[in-house]
Amino acid sequence: MSNQQIWFERISSLLEEEDDKQIKEELLALEPADIEEVISQFDSFKEQRTVFRLTEDTEKRAELLSLLEDDLKIKLAENADPKNVARLIEEMASDDAADFLADLENDTLIKEILTHLEDEVRQDITKLLSFDEESGGGIMTSELCAFPDNLTVKDVLNSLQPETLKDPVMYIYVIDSVSKHFQGAISLIDLINANPDEKVGEIAEPSSIWASLDEDREKIAAKFRKYNLWVMPVLDHRNQIVGRITVDDILDISIDEADEDIAIMTGTSEVVSHDANLMEAIRLRLPWLVVTLLLALTNAFVIGHFLKSLDKFIVLAAFPTVIAAMGGNTGMQAATVFIRELALEKILPEEFNSLILRETLSGLLMGIVCGLIAAVIAYIGIPLLYADGNSLDPFILAKIIFFSVCFGMTTASLIGTLIPIMLRKGGLDPAVAAGPFVTTMNDILSSFIYFLIATTLLKVFL
Repeated sequence: MSNQQIWFERISSLLEEEDDKQIKEELLALEPADIEEVISQFDSFKEQRTVFRLTEDTEKRAELLSLLEDDLKIKLAENADPKNVARLIEEMASDDAADFLADLENDTLIKEILTHLEDEVRQDITKLLSFDEESGGGIMTSELCAFPDNLTVKDVLNSLQPETLKDPVMYIYVIDSVSKHFQGAISLIDLINANPDEKVGEIAEPSSIWASLDEDREKIAAKFRKYNLWVMPVLDHRNQIVGRITVDDILDISIDEADEDIAIMTGTSEVVSHDANLMEAIRLRLPWLVVTLLLALTNAFVIGHFLKSLDKFIVLAAFPTVIAAMGGNTGMQAATVFIRELALEKILPEEFNSLILRETLSGLLMGIVCGLIAAVIAYIGIPLLYADGNSLDPFILAKIIFFSVCFGMTTASLIGTLIPIMLRKGGLDPAVAAGPFVTTMNDILSSFIYFLIATTLLKVFL
């Protein structure tokens, strides 16, 4: 039994006994993330609210509130005194506070909570809420330690009082004492070890790695990965530091982006969680399935159209699924490789043409190999299945299979690289190219190629 299950059963038992004192002691020993997992297992809002209320430590309760699922956050906020909610928000980092209010999606409630916040906190949060949530401004926190370059190390260390800091400080930032322009950063370790009388402007490390307020969060995440960062300053258009982004925000972004890509690639509007109710799961999955069904029926009509004119050679009906599967899988491979390269920003726009050529050639070469294998198997196997000789000439069938697999895989590779580029240029998520919609389109095209080649070769050889 996991620790999470043990905690849940223990607290469930104490709730039944109405032993609030013991519950408080149990919760005191748990981290906010652990309490969130316990709360998520309760079906009753009454029990969820009780556990939340009995988490006495204000700082811990504030962090817990930021971790809860959106629906539960909204319920708790709507059933609580706005003053108490404001008190918890003041304990949060500014980015977490802004995210919490944005999740409420209730303008009246948000405004009421904001009125109970301290002026400075309210201004910070209101400013963060004004930024696009996908941008650097939308994911940054405004709490930071920035000092003029003319201060000494001793002055800065004396200013770093623990009670004034909400987040751990790894770097202090140095700004020009006149223009307020960002100059660089000093790690806390280097600051502690520096000469107390030295000016911080003299020991600050200049840095060209920073984020802008309107920079896309995926590009910022790529910088974190590339330079192995823990924290990154955010600068405005005047080259003044206005906030910082920490690695925990980047981890959240990476998870969100992965969830989004998985949802797109599996044909849903968003990832269906394990605790989603039946109707919610159907709502998220059914629309794309209907679209895929219509496309699959189109493929069936394509096959049916050609089979009418090829009814003498029923053996041809055995291979469309093979051709479609090879085309679909090849297109998926090409799209996945290309999407990954785009996501990690490992390729530049000027490299697109060479990569398209490479993937197309690889599709052709793989198609030749797979086509030869399929043709040989068809040439040997079909006469064994149709021993009475009432079948298509095995040599002609082998040619049809070879050229169909070859051209089908080549075309699928080309489509698998072209569509992500087209989507990227159109401002859409390239991950759509790996979804069931495009896969089914590849199936239709592969079937069309197969029957077109079959019809053409039969006219030539018969």
